[in-house]
Order: sequence, then structure tokens, then C-alpha cells
Amino acid sequence: MSGLEYAATRAGGGRDDLPGEDPSDELSPGFILGEYVIDHKLGSGSFGAVYAARHPVLGRDVAIKVLHRAVSSNQEIVARFLTEARAVNQIRHRNIIDVFGFGQLPDGRHYYVMEFLAGEPLDATLAREGRMSLAAVLPILRGIARALDAAHSHGIVHRDLKAENVYIARDGDEPYPKLLDFGIAKLISSENEASSRTRSGIQVGTPYAMAPEQCRGVAIDGRADVYALGVLTHFMLTGNLPFDGETAMDVIMKHMTAKPPTMSSVAPDLPWVLDKVVLKMLAKDPADRFGRATEAVTALEEAAALVCGDLTLVGGGSPPGKRFSVVAARRSVFSTIRSALVHRHKQDVPSALGWLAIVGAFVTAVLVGAIYWLGPSFPSPTVQQAQQAQQAQLAPASAALPANPPALAPATSQLTLEVSPATAAIFIDGEARGRGTISVPLVIGKRVTIEARDAKCQTKTEVVEAASSPVALHWVLETLPVKPAEKSAVRPVVRPKKPRQVHSDLVNPIE
Repeated sequence: MSGLEYAATRAGGGRDDLPGEDPSDELSPGFILGEYVIDHKLGSGSFGAVYAARHPVLGRDVAIKVLHRAVSSNQEIVARFLTEARAVNQIRHRNIIDVFGFGQLPDGRHYYVMEFLAGEPLDATLAREGRMSLAAVLPILRGIARALDAAHSHGIVHRDLKAENVYIARDGDEPYPKLLDFGIAKLISSENEASSRTRSGIQVGTPYAMAPEQCRGVAIDGRADVYALGVLTHFMLTGNLPFDGETAMDVIMKHMTAKPPTMSSVAPDLPWVLDKVVLKMLAKDPADRFGRATEAVTALEEAAALVCGDLTLVGGGSPPGKRFSVVAARRSVFSTIRSALVHRHKQDVPSALGWLAIVGAFVTAVLVGAIYWLGPSFPSPTVQQAQQAQQAQLAPASAALPANPPALAPATSQLTLEVSPATAAIFIDGEARGRGTISVPLVIGKRVTIEARDAKCQTKTEVVEAASSPVALHWVLETLPVKPAEKSAVRPVVRPKKPRQVHSDLVNPIE
């Protein structure tokens, strides 16, 4: 099963064990829902349907998502529905779908009102094109990364990032991504609440895009979304998922145990320098990944700029042979005209002759371009030829690179600890870091042992894991109890008795 086929099976976003939509649930055109009038139905899934509607006074077009009647009595699904509306309103970001209304139908069904987007889902783009060029992928990834970082700054993890949940909207001619479906988003600060909403069996995430820790069901943070962003990057640039299988369990096991393939091994026309960045995004241990989604995309952009002069030559799009011909013809035209202008300036040729030379150069360049455009199409190079051409292109840049490039600095966050009394000594992993108050950077995701000691107080020790946001702690050490003084045993002083004096000059009266 190819990556696109697997994604297509998930496009509906539903579950087979849910009842789905009843025909009587459908809202007909002209139905008044709150302040809006229903125009037509946009689509439907297992949980609900989406309708196009318009405000009759303001003329504003909106999309309204309505839960099916059959699932409206399911408290867990309703809670998920409310979570999505609440999470989106809490974040408020250009690259996240805007939800600005909420209510209930007379029959009890919940609905919310969101902005109407002109464009298409990313999975529809990939289904049509198969894969995308690096030049087209990077702006999309940048917008998604900004949306994820905005969500993480509010303590929200998306947990279901995939092509179906990214909408390519258009602002004029410029496309930009919109992140959708925060229905299973997790509030990091309310672990127990989020966990209770998944115990009845609703799948938290999509198997082919789930991070290893998410597959195991342990605590997660924003780095789980960074992993899913790595899966999406691999998918967009190669047309294949990094892990595939016959069943969802097969894919989950590979996420937890298998080594992901490099993109250049799947698509040889991709530069090898991109592999290291994506593999870091797909690291099994969250501590080995990028701390922020925008850090990952920035590293990808820097790697691409290092070796790729023209990003339109990298990745999908039109066949390589034709694409290379068009670019070569365009470069030939501009380089020929530029050479003629420089020659005219240096030689100080009379004006008429100079412009004649420029026109002649332009005509020559146009003829060269016409040969490329109208002549026979050159066959696309084989994989071996593409590899040889790529090695030749990368040779100058590779020579400038060090044999062992420096590793990317790990992401850090600031830890501030204030201890009372101020004379207490503070140790981190056994190393003295100061007294009273310290502020030190810690690697995100790393566990450290913090200890505070004072001669007059009890020692306090705690293991702390650095989060993506700064951590501030305040400790008050307990004073050691004062032991009462021990009473010393007092021995009585025995004074010797003085001997009785007998005077010899006394006369015994008896005698």
C-alpha cells in the first residue's frame, strides 16, 4: 500500500463503529441557524457535517460544523467537539482556522461557526501531484510550524497533524496553510482531564503520523507534533510515508522500533543534506528532536539554501528533463543580455551599434529558448544520471563543508530557583551552582536532580524535567528541630569528717 493510498483511506476521518449521519439530520438550504442562513452542504464525516452559510445582513460567508444527532448524546464526542472550539479560540493565529461562534440546535445538536476558506486540503493537493517541490513545501511547513508553536505556547498539543488536517487557503494568489481539527488537542496543564476523554476507545491520533511516545500512551508535549511534522515533510517531498503497513498496529510498531528511511533513498533527486534534519524530527526519543517546530523548519531551510541554488529544481513538479530545459533557456536569455550590456559599457561602443549588439544577443537567446521549448523533449534522466548530476552540483559546496559538521545546539529553557533561607547552597546533578537564588538554562526534556542544603535546615532534593517554557520554583527548607540540652549527672560532694580532738590536759573526772 503506497503512502497516498494509505492517506486516502483516512481522508474521511471517521470510524466504522460510529453510526454516522442520518438523512433526517441534513439541514436544507434556507435553514436559519443562529445568525446565519444555510446555503449548501460542503461535506460530511462520522461525527458531523459542514455547511456553507452566509450572514444575511453582513454578507459574510462562513462554514458551520454540526454534530450528527446519533453522536450528540455521546459525552466524550461532545467534549471533544467543545475542546476544538475552545482550543482554537484560545490560540488565535493566522495559520489556524478561526472559530467565532457556538450554539445548539433545538434538537440538542451542537454546532460551531468558523471562517470560510477558499482553497483545498493538502491531501487533495498531494493526491493530484504525488509529491511537491522543495520550493512549494517550505512555505507550507513554515506556516504549519508557526501555528504549532503558537498552540504549544498556550499549552496545547495538536496530536493529529497530517495532510488531511492542513488546508491550503489563498489570500489573492498567495497560498498559505491553515491548521484544522483540534478536536483531540491535549491541554498539557490538565493531564488527567485529557486522559479521561480517551479511555472509551476513541483513537487519539492517526497511526501513520503518531510519535512513539503517543503510540505507547505515555505523557507527551509539543515535540510529539514536531515528530508528526517530520512525517508530513517526508510525505510531501517523497510522496511516501516513512512507515507503512497492512494494519494500523504494524505502523504503530514501526514508529516505536524501526529506523526511518532517509528521503534521498526514497527520492534520489533530493539533496542528502535534508536527511539529517528530517531524521532529527523523527527521532524516537523526544529529547533528541527539535524543541520547537520553527527550529526544525529553519534548519531545513538552511540546509536547502546551502546546496540548492534554485529550489524549483528539487523535488516534484514537472518532469525533470523539461524543467531543466526551461530553466536553462531562461538563464541563457538573461546571461546573454547581461554580457552584451557589460561589453557595451566597457568598450564604449557608439549608441546605435551598442543597441544593435543587444538586440542581436536578445534574438540569439530567444532562438536558443525556442529550441528548448519547441524542439523535441529531452528524456528525463535515469536515477543514476540524476545522482551523478547532483554529486557534480554539490561538489563545490561539499568541499567547503567540514568533515564533521558541528551538531545543532539543543533547545534550552530557563530554570529559576529561589531557596529560603538565602544561605542555602544549590546543587544540580551534584555540581554547586550558587546560593539562595539561581537562574540557569536546561536542555528541554532532560531530567536533572536539584538539591538544596543548609546546615540549619533539612536537605531538599527533587528531580525536574525542563519544559519548553521557563520554569520558576520556590523552595522553603524546613528548619532542623533544636535538641534539648542533656542534664549532666551531679555527684554529691563528700567531705571528710574532721577527727575529734582529745586534749591531754583534761582530767578524767572519774579518776
